[in-house]
Amino acid sequence: MRDSTDPADIEHYLEKFPQGAYIDLARRKIARLRGGVAGAEESSAIIRRSEAEAGRRAEEAREAEAKAKREAEEKAKREAEEKARREAEEKARREAEERAKREAEAKAKREAEEKAKREAEERAKREAEAKAKREAEEKARQEAEERRKAMEKAQSKP
Repeated sequence: MRDSTDPADIEHYLEKFPQGAYIDLARRKIARLRGGVAGAEESSAIIRRSEAEAGRRAEEAREAEAKAKREAEEKAKREAEEKARREAEEKARREAEERAKREAEAKAKREAEEKAKREAEERAKREAEAKAKREAEEKARQEAEERRKAMEKAQSKP
């Protein structure tokens, strides 16, 4: 642009770099190359177009930034919801496992208590049967002894 004598090259620079460091220099050079009032008016039109283009690009950049921000927020929200859902599922799974464990322990305890109760009842029944048998044997021995004594007494009386 510095060595160019073609106003079109400089216009291209203005359109391409509307916020460039040498924008004022480029505007003055276009006006000088075109000469006079007509050149100044054409340069002003070019400047207006380049400023409009710069404004349009800036607006597009703002819109793109706003869209990116919205998308990032939506993504973060979806990720947070997914994380919360996974945590809730994990918590429910842990609670179900814990509940199943407690129920299994309670069932095992009930079964152990029932088994101990059955064994105690069987032992008590065996002991009662053994006691009844001993008592019956003792009673039979006493009766036999009484009969023997009665026979001896009857034989000793002439």
